[in-house]
Amino acid sequence: MKEQCVINVDLADVWTATDRETLIRTLAWGDQVTVVGRTASAVQVEFVEFIEQADGSILPKATTGFIKPTASSKIKAADVTRPLAENEVLKVNFVDVQQGDGAIIESPDGKIILVDGGDNQMFARYLAGRFRGTSQASPKKIDCILVTHGDADHFEGLPDILESETNKQARKRLFMDPERYYHNGIVKRPGTRNKKKVPDLELLGPTTKVGQKTYLTGLVDDLLKVPSAEMNKPFNAWTKALKTYDARRKAK
Repeated sequence: MKEQCVINVDLADVWTATDRETLIRTLAWGDQVTVVGRTASAVQVEFVEFIEQADGSILPKATTGFIKPTASSKIKAADVTRPLAENEVLKVNFVDVQQGDGAIIESPDGKIILVDGGDNQMFARYLAGRFRGTSQASPKKIDCILVTHGDADHFEGLPDILESETNKQARKRLFMDPERYYHNGIVKRPGTRNKKKVPDLELLGPTTKVGQKTYLTGLVDDLLKVPSAEMNKPFNAWTKALKTYDARRKAK
């Protein structure tokens, strides 16, 4: 019977056969596999291998191989994996979004937190590859989206996740169901008003001056309650995406 497991050792080489002649790839602690067979000396596993295509794209491929510890390692085959329900590994993946930040935190019990999202589609593409096979009827549950601050290179790429749902290529689509989202309360206003440039001091909303110091007082708890005219283009795009996700949740 197949069993969902995670790798329970630092590194595990996966071979095409138990003779350990041809290496497929090396898996790391916490990587998820499906155990399809066991012997006293080896574990047969199914896992995802990522294959580079002629056009430079990377596509996932389901692969089967064998993990057979060497005698010198003193590792028993039975200890190479552990059930997924007993996973103790916290995963943090930092995605190369070229500009800004984008990260994914995955708790041992499978909770997902997105931290920022860059300013382009690269974060959305990574998520689509990481969480494959989603659909509008079966979206990926995201427990929290955290936007650390209001610079566009930290969140302008998040609306691209919603946009990816209409991509002609299924492998580039991600349907997600975010349960909650947080930001630091600062909302950037449009850079122009009545065709004139808005002073930098006014771009973040109301302020007050105490002595020689100026303090921002216009913090926002709920982005969805901010009029679109009071937000710049990236904030409007992100708020529009959030409204779509909220409407779907309420319609359930």
